Amino acid sequence: MSLKLNGFENYIITEAVNNYKESVEAEVIELEKADKRSMIASGYYTQVCKDLLYKIDRLTLVSYIKERNKQNPVK
Repeated sequence: MSLKLNGFENYIITEAVNNYKESVEAEVIELEKADKRSMIASGYYTQVCKDLLYKIDRLTLVSYIKERNKQNPVK
């Protein structure tokens, strides 16, 4: 049993983190529109999730990351 994540596992976790980030950031924006204050600043969840996704990639097989980067080159 490998301690590294495979591509599919990485994909599932990445999608879950991104969906969570979008959801909570939308909640913060809705609070701001209603003139209410959130305990968490807008953008905080985005940064935390960015850091988390970096860690997830570090726990993923290098071959998957290389293949993903070939398919989606950084612009």
